[in-house]
Amino acid sequence: MAEIKLEPIVAGDSVEMFIAGILASRNENLTINASEVTRIDTPCIEVLLSAKKLWVEDLVSLQIENPSQAFNTALLSLGLNNSMLETGENA
Repeated sequence: MAEIKLEPIVAGDSVEMFIAGILASRNENLTINASEVTRIDTPCIEVLLSAKKLWVEDLVSLQIENPSQAFNTALLSLGLNNSMLETGENA
């Protein structure tokens, strides 16, 4: 199982590194720790939505762990919630 711990700010120029980190974990069960996120922008949330699609196709799990209030608020502002980003048993 792979784990990615998100930086406090997941936005702007960091999206390329974010994508690379996620793709490096492809075909593995992946947990994304969002406990320290203070800001995440829409393009980065779109990356998570795209990752979910890939993980569903690969039949592996993708879980969001300990989402911060800021992470949840950003999702809610787009009409989303954590379960819309997750696959596997807890989705």
